[in-house]
Amino acid sequence: MPVPLRALTRRLHTRTGLAPFVGVARAVRDSAGGLLPIVVVVLGVSVATLSTMLASTIDQGAQESAWNDAGAQIRISGPSITDDVVEDLSAVPGVAAVARVAQTRTEFESEGRQTPVTVYVVDDSLQAVQESAPLVTPLPGALYSGGDSMPLMAGGSLEAAGSALLPNDTSAQIVGSIDRLPGVRTDSQFLVTTRSAWEASDRDVPTGNVALVAINEGADPAAVRAAVSGVLPNSLVDTPQADLQVLLEAPATSGLTIVLIAASALTTALTAVAIVLGQALGARSRVRLLAILRTMGASRSQVRSLASWEAAPGIVAAFLTGGLLGACIPGCCSKPLICALHRWGLAARSSGEPAVARAGRALGVGISRDRRSAFHRGRCPH
Repeated sequence: MPVPLRALTRRLHTRTGLAPFVGVARAVRDSAGGLLPIVVVVLGVSVATLSTMLASTIDQGAQESAWNDAGAQIRISGPSITDDVVEDLSAVPGVAAVARVAQTRTEFESEGRQTPVTVYVVDDSLQAVQESAPLVTPLPGALYSGGDSMPLMAGGSLEAAGSALLPNDTSAQIVGSIDRLPGVRTDSQFLVTTRSAWEASDRDVPTGNVALVAINEGADPAAVRAAVSGVLPNSLVDTPQADLQVLLEAPATSGLTIVLIAASALTTALTAVAIVLGQALGARSRVRLLAILRTMGASRSQVRSLASWEAAPGIVAAFLTGGLLGACIPGCCSKPLICALHRWGLAARSSGEPAVARAGRALGVGISRDRRSAFHRGRCPH
């Protein structure tokens, strides 16, 4: 801080105002009000900024995690979702679109390698369903483009690109890759294709047990959910709002949020105390200086502004430095934190604590907006 303050002192030295020059000069030369309070302010502001950013990250990450876990405005799972069930669901007032997700096993050949994988066959209406879900990561439009070859999306840790070959000499084209299929708990390696493309290859279409539902704009979500539950009374009907509520109430999420908010409030209070103490430490010498300046003809307004000019430049510089430092810390530690959160989520899932696992995943989603995270690129140890 002394370097910018000295530069400001040299600039103010050429001006006619007394209070600005004397105030900044005292901030540089007076050790009683000098560097220690400014360092405390820098640390306090950086911690408060970091805590605020992480708290907002948890909230945003929780919302994205809840929407991608549900996959749509309403998610139905349980019994078989047949064509008749889709017709009944589509007839429910307020339902805009229904998309099924089915799965089967097959082998595919890409780049000379044969790999057994799970194939998730989605209805073509999934594109419209995902457009109605604001925070769901949609499947790329190339999947629905059709063509002579069956379009496939490579998912999870499956590495494939270009042309591929399915049994019965069915040609396919890898049109992209995704980390996960929203609304579905997928295997570690999988493929995604559309129902129309699967049917065009003369293959039996499996009957799925997951349906994703989009709601008409202006419809009552609670009423639509109740009506959908009436169509399939033995099914599990989820919504992103319900999942988000469970996630935010989980001890891992709520506890961390409380800690971050408390840390932000505490450091803000300590910053204010540091500013007050810094001014109090230099009060005695300031009084002597003011007495001298009054005898030399300084006006009352100049005397009153002296204390402000003494404190303001250092405090402003400390706030800017602390804010930048607090904003840069998440970028520096995001990759190790993402890896730790994924390991935490995997450990919690294996120990039967889904809420904790989802809380860790939610924070990881919020910190890393890049869906191809370090975990999926193999940069995190399992």
